Amino acid sequence: MAMLRVRRTGMVCADNVEPVFDESTSHDVVARCPNGKIKGRSTAPIYVIIRINLDGTDTDADVIGYSYALEYGNPFMENIAARDAFGKFWNYKDGSPCYDPVKDDGTERPFPEGRFIMWDEVDPDYEGIPSVTVGSITIYEAKEADKNRRPIRRYKMMQAQPTINDFMSIETAGDKKFLK
Repeated sequence: MAMLRVRRTGMVCADNVEPVFDESTSHDVVARCPNGKIKGRSTAPIYVIIRINLDGTDTDADVIGYSYALEYGNPFMENIAARDAFGKFWNYKDGSPCYDPVKDDGTERPFPEGRFIMWDEVDPDYEGIPSVTVGSITIYEAKEADKNRRPIRRYKMMQAQPTINDFMSIETAGDKKFLK
């Protein structure tokens, strides 16, 4: 039986034959996905980077990015926080853009005047439940050194553990095109 196209309905009737698969590729899902890994990506957490506006009465939070790896998310977050605080991309030849309140000898240094950014302490685990915050940077504004420091914005990298239901509910580009 050849493939037939029914003009009235627009449907195509295909031959009733068994499909031929490439035998060099494994089609066993369990064999292809040991420990939940597909093509090098695991079902491990996704790190979501959010920006929280703390200045004024309109406090809100926006998702600005995500990362599959912790080592890529924190430098990105530091880079955009420095851009936000100082109005330009930071030149790392000048050192770190973040203020460190402790000197190398262990003594405390005074807070700077104007805007500065500082890494926050990560929340400890609570009764065996790990903290979802894995990194946090705050931008501060200080009119005078050591006085009247107020936080303006905070960048946080949060750990998200999507489930299969979360992945199934995400609309793809094809879904959005179909729904138009």
